[in-house]
Amino acid sequence: MRSASDLKPGAGLVSSLGYPDSGSVRGGANRCCPPLAGLWSILAVSITASLVFSQPRLDLRILEKFQQGRFQEASVLARRAVERDGSNAVYQELYGMVLAALGKNEEAEQHLRRAVELRPRQADFHYNLAQFLLGRQKASGLHPFDPRARRLMEDAIKALKRVLEISPDNLEARMSLARSYNNLNFSEMALKEYFTVATGEPNRPWLNFQMGMLHSNLSNPVKAVAAFRREIDLYPDHARARLELAEILLQQGKAEAAKRQLLRAEPGLEPFLKHRVYFLLAKAHRNLGQAQDALTAVRRSIDLCPSFIAPNYLLAQLYRETGRLELARRTLERVERLRSEDSSSADPFAFREGHCPGRNR
Repeated sequence: MRSASDLKPGAGLVSSLGYPDSGSVRGGANRCCPPLAGLWSILAVSITASLVFSQPRLDLRILEKFQQGRFQEASVLARRAVERDGSNAVYQELYGMVLAALGKNEEAEQHLRRAVELRPRQADFHYNLAQFLLGRQKASGLHPFDPRARRLMEDAIKALKRVLEISPDNLEARMSLARSYNNLNFSEMALKEYFTVATGEPNRPWLNFQMGMLHSNLSNPVKAVAAFRREIDLYPDHARARLELAEILLQQGKAEAAKRQLLRAEPGLEPFLKHRVYFLLAKAHRNLGQAQDALTAVRRSIDLCPSFIAPNYLLAQLYRETGRLELARRTLERVERLRSEDSSSADPFAFREGHCPGRNR
């Protein structure tokens, strides 16, 4: 059994920013992509290994400026290098990295793609392109099914599949591919990739959690519970795994067990997910006949995000069950207002992931 403090980031682009498959398991955000402003710090790891040190000193000067965060100076040098020798894949990759760090995404993509064209067997270049594209999709805030977001994700998937053709044992790429499939609702394909990772590294952080989520989405609660329990056995402070496990336990009528998981999860969860803890705690208390505790918990959930319908409706039910009929009537009127004002107030995905309508995270 290990704690989050025992987790050591692995090599590669993903681990450097604490993606769900590496780094700390505290909290619960399904962080899948790096912010573009931080892309430079992680791409530099793989580009260093790709440098051909017999090339002109300009390579190392660009990388030095880049790693120091002096992007404008690095940009001048990298542009000069590309103008001097546009057929040099390392120059193209470096320039793409610098442009990404400067937020010049369209130009960055062109140069990262050019590097891949020039060196098609360089797995790192395909991987970096994939992470850049996924980062753009994440930063855009667009739903994965939006045509613009879908183009980015599908191109990223192509790049990740190419990585695995070149380097089948690249678990970072396989995890990233699985998450991308999952984001596009290709659940069976995602599970297949996660199972492959589990064969090589069964105790990988977040792996069993992701498999549990997929089993849950595929309506297989028995396998989901088993996966979440494996994650918790390995990483007891994995708050999000406890949260998801508790929801299934509630559905199975195991309110006391669910309550224990929720109370363990609450301190470690990120703020935008805590409305769910209190909503599920309210349901657990209600099922256990603890009406006052249920009311306290559901009011806390509503305080954290007033615009979700589910906790407001539960509050109305609790008022009715405790004989406060006027309060129940007023709360149901609020539910109808919410339903008419914003369709996202009833969106189960938004509720699950903490996308509170009308409020930024």
